[in-house]
Amino acid sequence: PNVNAFALPGGYLYVTRGLLALANDSSELAAVIAHEMGHVTANHGLQRQQLEAEEGLATKVVSDVLGDSPTAKAALIRGKLRLAQFSRNQELQADAIGIKSIGEAGYDPYAAGRFLQSMSAYT
Repeated sequence: PNVNAFALPGGYLYVTRGLLALANDSSELAAVIAHEMGHVTANHGLQRQQLEAEEGLATKVVSDVLGDSPTAKAALIRGKLRLAQFSRNQELQADAIGIKSIGEAGYDPYAAGRFLQSMSAYT
């Protein structure tokens, strides 16, 4: 089964049945939901859409000006690396928000790590 959870702009959270089955307890499920809520409260979806639009415009300008040159290819790679770093930073921020939130709500904050271990063993 598909094991996934994600947040969309507007505060919509989705959790698959596969993820529900993989979670060993309510603390692990709370950790996943709190992580996704972290994305929503930090406006990650909107920020990502904005950055992708900016990178798309930059890609068009680079292609129009530099064509298919090595300099153009290097600039496009740098843009993709910026997006990857941005995504990594968003994940770390959502982790921090989620762990803090579940701890404050009385759940085991170590549940996030346990669930990640379960995910790793599953895949």
